[in-house]
Amino acid sequence: MWFLVVLAILCYCYLFPVCISAVLKSFLPKVSQDTVGFFHPFTQDGGGGERVLWCAVRALMQRMQHAKFVVYTGGPEAETSSKVLRARAKERFGIELPRDIRVVHLKKTRLVLDSTWPRFTLLGQAVGGVMVTWEALRACVPGLFLDTAGYAFGYPLPSLAGAFTAAYVHYPYVSTDMLSRVRAGQVMYNNAPHLAQSRSRTFLKILYYRAIALAYRVCGRYAQVVMVNSSWTGEHIRSLWRPFPFTPFHSQPFMATVFPPCDTLALQDLPIVGRPLSPAILVSVAQFRPEKQHMLQLQALALARTCARGGAGGTLSEALVRRVLQARLVIVGGCRGEEDRKRLNDLKFQALKMDLGPEVVTFFEGLPHSELRVLLGQAVAGIHTMLDEHFGISIVEYMAAGVVPIVHKSGGPKADIVINLPQSRATGRLAGTVGEYAAAILEILSMSEESRQELAGAAREQASKFSERNFEEAFCTALDSAIQAVNTMALP
Repeated sequence: MWFLVVLAILCYCYLFPVCISAVLKSFLPKVSQDTVGFFHPFTQDGGGGERVLWCAVRALMQRMQHAKFVVYTGGPEAETSSKVLRARAKERFGIELPRDIRVVHLKKTRLVLDSTWPRFTLLGQAVGGVMVTWEALRACVPGLFLDTAGYAFGYPLPSLAGAFTAAYVHYPYVSTDMLSRVRAGQVMYNNAPHLAQSRSRTFLKILYYRAIALAYRVCGRYAQVVMVNSSWTGEHIRSLWRPFPFTPFHSQPFMATVFPPCDTLALQDLPIVGRPLSPAILVSVAQFRPEKQHMLQLQALALARTCARGGAGGTLSEALVRRVLQARLVIVGGCRGEEDRKRLNDLKFQALKMDLGPEVVTFFEGLPHSELRVLLGQAVAGIHTMLDEHFGISIVEYMAAGVVPIVHKSGGPKADIVINLPQSRATGRLAGTVGEYAAAILEILSMSEESRQELAGAAREQASKFSERNFEEAFCTALDSAIQAVNTMALP
């Protein structure tokens, strides 16, 4: 009996992948060993993940002069041609690609949107990711397949088809933190009240999450090189993708922490002194996604204004009261589709209900790189409210621009970015609740010019370690063996 069990396990672990590999190769085109493929289904959102994509493409183009480059992405063909994508990378991020790319237009990207799966969203998006990966490989199987968008459930396909498979992971698909919040009955954007308040449904949801986590572990280990964007993400991925003893996945894949590229060099030229305080400008840069918690920013500003109107029990000076009431919050973000635009419109409506009219809160859907740079050069504080943010490129950009960050005390921002320098020099403020964010806003607006400049200077010093150059060097070092292999096949 035990012999049969062991034989079944060995067949599943060793024979099954070989058979699947043979079947896949019969349906897919031959591996293009001289080609590098970037899997990034959405290249129109203008977020930090898109900056990672174009910086990575540029870095590899500079080191792989004869290789061909493919980007798998969705969207209308007229808006995702090579010419348009290159122009957008330059306009939005200041990144100039040295040569053309081939674009494989994906038609099924809606399958990975949360709006497509109102129930069993994680499972639906996982299956959708596999289907979109299959669609990509049907057009071209590259020698080096790079996922820069986090669709790990598709990794077995390129790996078994013969491609060197690498991943840049922004955020774990599931995490122990998610399980803990579900277990505690915490209501969030991904845990509705009718689920959080039911013990039986909570138990079933925990089982569901565990099953997803197991599948995530199996699929993730098909990547030969894994790059993570922060120590927080790295801890979760190492735990989630831990080895399976006595199987082909018994060893840990090569894993490196590669901090995302941030436009620190250009932003460090912005002067810290002489920023307007009447009105003082607060800035927020984040996609209009539910997990970014923009509503918390509106609530915090509304509370700060309420405190100012009441004089906070006589503790606020008249000058500070005026400064708080005159302060403006400028919220900049990208939209992936109609769901995000509906969310943006709802935020505008909620702002009006809180007496935060256009003269107090301004919204921008997308902003050219040049205009965002001007905005950061005027702002005194930058707000970021996502819980367990994996990294936070916009936070680093705040700091490089001399904008004091007010960020959530969790995830990568707490672990890697807004940390004290030697001699306990603070680089920003951490907050978690509406009250804490409001208090931080009041504190920064009440600072003397000398104190604000000192804090902004420390923030800028910390931001310098997250430069585009450091990213490109670390990214290429992690992929050194794959780069050499493709370069050899690409020689004329």
